[in-house]
Amino acid sequence: RVRNILKETPMLWRCLTVYALIQMVSIAFSSQPGESMSKFVVHQTNETAIFFICAYLFRLPGRLERWAALLWAFSIIVSVITLVEFRQSHVLWAGHVPGFLAVQDEHVAAILLGGMRFTTDTYRAQSIFSTSLGCSEFLAYAIPFVLHFAASPNYRLRVRVAAAISVPLILNAILATDSRLGILGFFIGTMLYLLVWAARKWRRQPHSLLAPSVLAAYPLLFVLCVTASFTVGRIKAKVWGMGQYENSNQARIDQVHMAIPKIITHPFGYGVGRAADTLGYTNLGGGLSIDVYYLVTALEYGILGFIVFYGFFALCIRYAVKFVMFSPIENKEFTFAFPLSIALVNFIVIKAIFAQDENHPLVFMLAGITAALVYRVRTAERALALRSGAMAKPAALTRAQRPIIAR
Repeated sequence: RVRNILKETPMLWRCLTVYALIQMVSIAFSSQPGESMSKFVVHQTNETAIFFICAYLFRLPGRLERWAALLWAFSIIVSVITLVEFRQSHVLWAGHVPGFLAVQDEHVAAILLGGMRFTTDTYRAQSIFSTSLGCSEFLAYAIPFVLHFAASPNYRLRVRVAAAISVPLILNAILATDSRLGILGFFIGTMLYLLVWAARKWRRQPHSLLAPSVLAAYPLLFVLCVTASFTVGRIKAKVWGMGQYENSNQARIDQVHMAIPKIITHPFGYGVGRAADTLGYTNLGGGLSIDVYYLVTALEYGILGFIVFYGFFALCIRYAVKFVMFSPIENKEFTFAFPLSIALVNFIVIKAIFAQDENHPLVFMLAGITAALVYRVRTAERALALRSGAMAKPAALTRAQRPIIAR
């Protein structure tokens, strides 16, 4: 069954298989093979296996819609926890962990301590995640699905209203994390969804006035939003950052300058999990740090690994757009290709400024769902073609037999 599903998206499983092989081979280049092997197993469990399992599970109708509803519900729960935590300025369960569950580890202690921006003394809520950045990243991936429930005519009015109310709640939670990547993801998610929604509506309803009006106004709206992000003080501070973000911006620039020579001298990488140690960049707290996942991929798996990894997600977006978005088959689950592809675009953009892989299981889940969705669409199209051919064939035979019947 998995083989039949993945035959519709052959480049996806081939890319992922090649990427897993590159990860395995990179262990030979590692200065700590044992540690790299451990990280390799984690990647295969949290990423590669997730893709194949989801490609199998989501082949059945109804599962994608229920999954999207769960993601929406979880985003609301995470947002509420984030806002409560922000008001109390501490991780909600810090100090309430039972002794038999407590873990004496410096990383766990740092998570329970919470986050604070040094330059502003602003508390950064992180909800159930290890960092505020991970929390805002999750919400950025969820927002296209919430918008889809709000904008899709396939749902009842009360569902659409509830989803619309959820959008400002999620935005406020992102603001409580004090994370620019969350704001960027929210902007990309909303603007891309508006564009795709209008394009599809115009294609489905050529006589509609709303869709072409939105498309005509879209360039101006986009320019106005970008201009506001550079000119309006509070918006500029949240999107691009003011003085309080200079350390963060400079850190990423320094890391790129440090990484490029190392990547050039070792084009096959330094091994799984060795990016931070190889780069050797220390943050203000004195610990090793790396903030750009592009650098993590290139340092650990080399130039080929970098191309294959991001090519895999680019192919997911291409398959979703080509085979699902513009399919003639009418099915409300197929329309989830919109938020799926937009969330994957968000992932590619966010990885340019965020290196943690805490949400990678969710992203590989999106990739597996994309493969399953393409399989379902292609199967439905073939079934429709067979039915159409079966209906047309008797009519053609009848016309061919008319001269014989007349004689």
